[in-house]
Amino acid sequence: MEEFQQSALWRNLPAVQAGQVFKVPSNYWMASGAIANTKKIDDVLQAIVK
Repeated sequence: MEEFQQSALWRNLPAVQAGQVFKVPSNYWMASGAIANTKKIDDVLQAIVK
């Protein structure tokens, strides 16, 4: 992941340049269901409230 984050492709993404990229745990972001979706919503709310 670090290698990709150093690439020109990553650094030139508008969201990256605007500081609008947030790291999230992949264990439930790659899952579906009520519990996983609730955790995703919590992550999003935490990211936008900061």
